[in-house]
This record gives sequence, structure tokens and C-alpha cells, in this order.
Amino acid sequence: MIYAGYSDWYIAKRLGYTSLKELHRMYGHVFTQMQAEADTKLRVSIGQEYLGKKGTK
Repeated sequence: MIYAGYSDWYIAKRLGYTSLKELHRMYGHVFTQMQAEADTKLRVSIGQEYLGKKGTK
């Protein structure tokens, strides 16, 4: 999976975790929330573009 532009492998290595299972057990809920927020922002910006408005980032 990709979280906020970073792969889960990259995040695991940066945080010093040896396995993705360990990383997901500790931070899975955080990543799920981040992904939901990013998805919502993307949908809003696409919707604004569709309506002819400039998206605010």
C-alpha cells in the first residue's frame, strides 16, 4: 500500500521495523485514517474541478 506518497516498506524501514506485520499492528489504524483523509481530499478536488472551481490545496 501507499500512504501519503510513501510505500509501506519505506515507512517500515524508516521507523526501524523488521516486518510489515509489526508495522501494521502498531500503526494500521493511523494509516487507515490518513488514507481516508487523503481519499476525501482527492474526491473533493476532483469534484471542484468537475464543477469548474479551482481546488484549494
